[in-house]
This record gives sequence, structure tokens and C-alpha cells, in this order.
Amino acid sequence: MLTDDQRRRYEPWVLGVLPRATAYALTLTRDRDRAEEVVQECLFRLLRKADDYDLERDGAKLLFTAINNLCINQATRTRTMKSLSTAGPEELVWDVPDAREPGPAEVAQGHELESLVRTALDELPEMQRAAVELRALGLSEVPHERWTVGKRCKL
Repeated sequence: MLTDDQRRRYEPWVLGVLPRATAYALTLTRDRDRAEEVVQECLFRLLRKADDYDLERDGAKLLFTAINNLCINQATRTRTMKSLSTAGPEELVWDVPDAREPGPAEVAQGHELESLVRTALDELPEMQRAAVELRALGLSEVPHERWTVGKRCKL
């Protein structure tokens, strides 16, 4: 923090450079509130190190360089999403579902299909149901109990 002596010493300099610094930041940001925030941040940083610099002589040059650098940093790091919508920013929240997870419609279809398959399997005779279930497990040949050991039934 600045001491009272430093405040009295740098106040005329700050009041003299503030309008020009704000105008310069406004040309870079094109937003008055953001320009004022940038100038305030740069002035704060510069005044914290006021003992290291001669602000009356080099302060304006240092301040304008700091404003320029901070605006460049903010512009390159902040990516704004453009939208054709006229909704406000709080209304532009999109919930993007995970493509790997099934949606509600797919879940309902899966349950319905499972129920239909279960019903159809229950209607089959026991041997046919066993053959279908073994085939679903990946077996391609199933021995038939009425046949001799060497004969197999192709599914």
C-alpha cells in the first residue's frame, strides 16, 4: 500500500495521466467499463512498485506499455463465443449431452426391446431357447441331445 506521503506525491501525476490512459485503453478494448478496469489494474501494479521507478519522468510510458500488454493478454486468452441469438448471456447456456451415453429415447427403446426379446424367448421351447442363448454367448455349434456325439447342429 502507498503511504500518505506517496499518495500526496503521486496524486497529481495519476490525475494528469488517468484521462489519457483511459482513452487509450478504450481504443484497445472498445468497452468503457473494461477500459477503466484495465487502467485501474495497471495503475495499481505500477504504484506498488513506485519506489523502483521515476513516475514523474517515465510513468506515462510505463503505464501505456502496461495497458497495451494487458489488453493483448486479455484478448488472446479470452475466447468469446459468437451467437446469432438475441438472448442475454445468462440465457445462452447450452447443455451438451455426452455422445457416449444414450439419451432418454434410446434408454426407453432399449428397455422396450429387452422386454420384447424376453417375452419372445419365454414362448420358445426349452431347446430352442437354449440354442438362441448359446448363440448369443458366441457359440456357433450346439450339440443336440438326440443326436450322436459326432453330429452337431449349425445355428
